Amino acid sequence: MESSRSFFPFGASYYGEAFTKNEWETDLSNMRELGFNVFRIAELYLGWEWLQPKPDLFHFDELDEIVRIANRNSLKVILGIGTCSPPPWIFAKYPDVRYVADDGTVHRSSGVWPTACHNHPGFMAEAERFVKEIVTHYRDDPALYAWQLDNERRYPRRTGEEKLYCYCHNTILAFQDWLKRKYSSLDLVNRLWRTRYSSWDEIEPAVRPIEGGNVPAWIDWRIFSDENISDFVRWEAGLVKSLDSKHLLMTNMVPMEYEPAICHVILGEDYWKLGESVDALGLDIYPRWKVSFHPSVVSEAFDLARSSARGKQLWAAELQGGPTNAWFNLYTPSASDVRRWTWSALASGIKGAIYYHWRFHPVGAPWYNMQIPFQGLCNPDGSLSERVLAAGEIAKVVSEYGDFFSSSSPPTADVAILYSRTTHISAYGEGVVDAYFDSIKGTYRALWQNHVSVDFLTPKELVEGGLEKFRLLLMPFSYTLNDMAGVKVGEFVQKGGTVFADARCALTDDHGWLHYPIPGAGLSEVFGASERSVASTPNVEMKMSSASPHLAQSQGKVMVGAGFKEVLEPQGSEVLGEFDWNEPAIVLNRYGLGHAVLAGSYLGLAYMRYENPIFRLFVRDLLSISGAEERLKVETVPGDLDDWIEAKALETSDSAMIFLINHSDQLANIDLTFKSGKSFKKALNVLNKEEVALEPDEGFSRFRRKIEAGECAITLLRR
Repeated sequence: MESSRSFFPFGASYYGEAFTKNEWETDLSNMRELGFNVFRIAELYLGWEWLQPKPDLFHFDELDEIVRIANRNSLKVILGIGTCSPPPWIFAKYPDVRYVADDGTVHRSSGVWPTACHNHPGFMAEAERFVKEIVTHYRDDPALYAWQLDNERRYPRRTGEEKLYCYCHNTILAFQDWLKRKYSSLDLVNRLWRTRYSSWDEIEPAVRPIEGGNVPAWIDWRIFSDENISDFVRWEAGLVKSLDSKHLLMTNMVPMEYEPAICHVILGEDYWKLGESVDALGLDIYPRWKVSFHPSVVSEAFDLARSSARGKQLWAAELQGGPTNAWFNLYTPSASDVRRWTWSALASGIKGAIYYHWRFHPVGAPWYNMQIPFQGLCNPDGSLSERVLAAGEIAKVVSEYGDFFSSSSPPTADVAILYSRTTHISAYGEGVVDAYFDSIKGTYRALWQNHVSVDFLTPKELVEGGLEKFRLLLMPFSYTLNDMAGVKVGEFVQKGGTVFADARCALTDDHGWLHYPIPGAGLSEVFGASERSVASTPNVEMKMSSASPHLAQSQGKVMVGAGFKEVLEPQGSEVLGEFDWNEPAIVLNRYGLGHAVLAGSYLGLAYMRYENPIFRLFVRDLLSISGAEERLKVETVPGDLDDWIEAKALETSDSAMIFLINHSDQLANIDLTFKSGKSFKKALNVLNKEEVALEPDEGFSRFRRKIEAGECAITLLRR
């Protein structure tokens, strides 16, 4: 694979088929002048349906010309392989190629992604022919930088519907084959599912448990669906690599934050599986899509995706550049928004930034049928807006410091949040997926507001030894957990780690079978407590201990939980918080060299829904108990702005860059202390090249920055 250490891809998506050749020349020239060095094309428009309009005809003329203009402007191209959007003749040739929903209806679309089921052998044969044609046509072009595989490869989702896909004949056969490989024996399937199948071909996909479905069968069906999507990406990656081993392969994903988390179980996008066969994962992030924006959203989305990449590159494959696409949720980003979102993404350690997209499409957003402009950085006529000028300013900084951005990484995190795909699938199947993701969001938000670096960890990684580098593990809403994962959590605490979990922890195993006692998987011993009684409740108050030395921040205060009032039965553990009537609500247990803290309600969920500030203070107490290092300490004037200041760092062996982003509507004076373990002697304002007064200390760097409302301060530290 060809690469340049100092080349950091920074650009925008470009859909040239909507414009004239003269406009192509102007647009690409403007990209170059602004400092962009790459653009993405052909993953949808100018994709498969455009490039192969007939079974026996490939048509590359327009795309060839755009690539020639890119070469003349010294721009690189990220070339999409748009297998997600097949040409209309595919459906005439293979009438049964469309997706089928769980209610038996056939998914019909106007020709945009995704429309055709990849389990259909006819589709796969045609897709293979197309991939071979486009790769061999462009693999030696000097403008080519990377291939994007497909586009958000997933199952369909229609707005306002919760249909599941795919239930076509070919997918059911693929599911039966998957079960044979996973279990070998039909008797084993029957034992785990509590069923009485006499042959494999009797098995059909399960419906959601909330609709009366079999829980173990439901979990297997959706895990298959995840793997079925990632297997297609793996197939396409293998085919491209067999034809072109020089260029980087990237595939992009829908984020779990800007739309309801429900979509990821419907879509079949398992981040960790999708990343296995590519060189880079791309995240498509639209902070102001249809939801009110909290500044932690961009950071959380990238930290989750970065964790799933497991050391591979993470890109912002689509970063919102213009207005959103819904009639009465329309939001037009400002230049300030573009700066804050982009710097937040860069501070998360991404290795490529692609805005969506360069300029407004003249017919709005055809694939959503919305008659409004959609997402363009530029003005509708292609002239330069304040947004695109702001993006160009950042592009030039990134180019100047290309070596740093290409080689740097976030500081090693002491804190991990457990993300479980099985819990995600189970929660959707049982109708509580919003509560699951709100629990994760609330937990992350409290850490973000405490300026703590965070990784996300899966149970599989936990079992494989992934806990060893952390000091604190947070397990929000972790009601599914297998026995081996429970053992590893116990070993982590015994060796000196700290774990926090909340209500009904490890209620079931990975197949949906109940554990007992609760917490299950051996964790009752670790937490020194078990469930005495439990009742559902929208919210519940817990009075924190006034005497515990472990509660320096939350001592004596009232914290709010949500979802359950689970009264705990302490077994040698210290009670940190109580419900009414002195009923134990939160306990701390000394287990080996470490600590285990258990709460009888969902605290992260309550923080999201009721914004009780005591949870953020309690998280500080957990950080103190665990000994997690405070790498970034932020003090603001006015003092009430702390929650709205984003602070992140990137490091190399001999330098660091500190990102301070003021998401508030007030001027902020910030005193920043960075614990690096290095002795930095110089500090530079990256945006205006002025020196920043630095107070060096052994392993610490202190400086002050003044940041206008909605703006950013970037400081480079050098020895």
